[in-house]
Amino acid sequence: MRAASGARFGNATAGGLSGHAIALAVPRWLVAASGVPAEATRPAAAVLAQLESVQALLLLHLQQVDDEVDVQRQACRGDHFLAAASERLRALLGDAPRFRREFARLRREQEETSAWELARRGRPYTSARTADLLRIAGRAALLRWPAAAIAHLLARPRLLPRLERMAQSLLLVALLLDDLADVADDAARGGCNAVLLAGRAPPPESSLFHDGVSRGALFVARWIESEIDALARDARGAPGAAEACTQLRLLSARAAAATFRWARAATSAGALRAGARIAKAR
Repeated sequence: MRAASGARFGNATAGGLSGHAIALAVPRWLVAASGVPAEATRPAAAVLAQLESVQALLLLHLQQVDDEVDVQRQACRGDHFLAAASERLRALLGDAPRFRREFARLRREQEETSAWELARRGRPYTSARTADLLRIAGRAALLRWPAAAIAHLLARPRLLPRLERMAQSLLLVALLLDDLADVADDAARGGCNAVLLAGRAPPPESSLFHDGVSRGALFVARWIESEIDALARDARGAPGAAEACTQLRLLSARAAAATFRWARAATSAGALRAGARIAKAR
């Protein structure tokens, strides 16, 4: 992400860049890839640190939401992170009715997606439909707010659709990378996971579970690739964007390969155990 703002992008490793780090970089990416002359980007560039702090607060808010959906632990109830983020946005943007409408729309989408995750919890992944996969992007809907904020700060409302497309692609890459890493944990608790949904994986105790994971990992890797392609197109040659997209492709390839190897190894181990049982029975 630093490459998109003109700084050197450090060497990426398989675990070197989390979905949270990508989400935090959304404001900086959008300013750098806006296509607006450097002089005109100063109002947004001057407050980038504050915009990133708001994104961090909203990530904390969504972590609370996820904890409640996944029932991982007793989360602190209340919207204090969301309230703090909203207060900072008012201080940064002032009276911005268009932004307020966009933020309210994204909040509704986020709440609808959380309701879907709750309703889907515990249902078999084998019943997944295309509509379920289309819901994945909504898991980070609220984090797309920088598109509207930056369009407002740059006084370029017509930029909003392109900025929001870039934000959605970046956040989808973040979500899908995390889902590749979290397959086992999500399967154990019946959580929403793009790999498991795409592969229509049976329950973990099934001998076909890891085959489903392999199918899903391949699908998700191709999905990530298509989102990075879209991101590169919408960046329109912004300095550093090509390098950043290359690093995202590297991360995706490593994450998908690690998940695929784990699934293949588990399948082979299961076959060996089954063979041993058959031999012993004879």
